[in-house]
Amino acid sequence: MDEKVLRLAQDVIALFVEFKKFFRECMTTGEELLSPERFQCLLHLSRLDEAGLTALSEMLHVSSSALCIMLGGLEKEGLVERERSPNDRREVRYRITSRGRAMVETEKERRSLLLARYLSSFSETEQEQLKKLVEGLSLFLKKMGREEKG
Repeated sequence: MDEKVLRLAQDVIALFVEFKKFFRECMTTGEELLSPERFQCLLHLSRLDEAGLTALSEMLHVSSSALCIMLGGLEKEGLVERERSPNDRREVRYRITSRGRAMVETEKERRSLLLARYLSSFSETEQEQLKKLVEGLSLFLKKMGREEKG
């Protein structure tokens, strides 16, 4: 393995760790309507028609028991609804409500405005460089996802 490529891989991993830390610390201002975990859960549900507990826990990388407790709270708040599968009464399916969707959109907007405020300190040239880098990383991740699936 080329030493430069290995070092680049390590730098990319370190960057993703720093991004996660940034979003956890800097995007938490006390103004958020949802905790990061609840936001991620609703965000995933907003992209799906519905999801079972096991599939959702795998997507979120949390235990089914912890997710079940979170979903129970979200259901009490009217942000998700659950329904037993008509095909298998043991299976529970979850879907986001219109109130949950509105909450996700509000939180996405809040986060976007906060991040834009940070990015506004970059020069126009730096913003353009970052845009190209983000586009390249996005293509890379899509390509890796396709290769991993088959």
